[in-house]
Amino acid sequence: MDLCLRNNEPTLVIWLAYSEELCEQAVTEFEKAWDCLGDRPTTTYRFWGNHELDLAQAQDGLVVAGLAKVYHAAKKSIRFINQLGVRCSLVIIDEAHQAVAETYKLVLDSLVVPYEKTALLGLTATPGRTWADINTEL
Repeated sequence: MDLCLRNNEPTLVIWLAYSEELCEQAVTEFEKAWDCLGDRPTTTYRFWGNHELDLAQAQDGLVVAGLAKVYHAAKKSIRFINQLGVRCSLVIIDEAHQAVAETYKLVLDSLVVPYEKTALLGLTATPGRTWADINTEL
């Protein structure tokens, strides 16, 4: 994420998570890391729960968003997701094993597929799972 913000200024990195707890954790940890590693002042935008996102202001930095909120915003206005996607160079999805849900697939497809230079990174901390067989002993 650090390299993405440094190499593509101005750019947005979008961090998607399915719970408010994970969203807040992402904001907190990013801000701690950026204080040590960042190369310029940047803004962290919150878009979950009661937090709203002003796309006119969101030009550079990290957007931490709840998947459900982005999905509902995209369904309400395709322009919203397009404006977000065109400014983005990296999409991170927390708990990526949940990304196969149809609603989340729509969000990821809208943010990543139309933009050939936008990268997608999936994170998961679910141990022992594989796509082939979660019951296989290692």
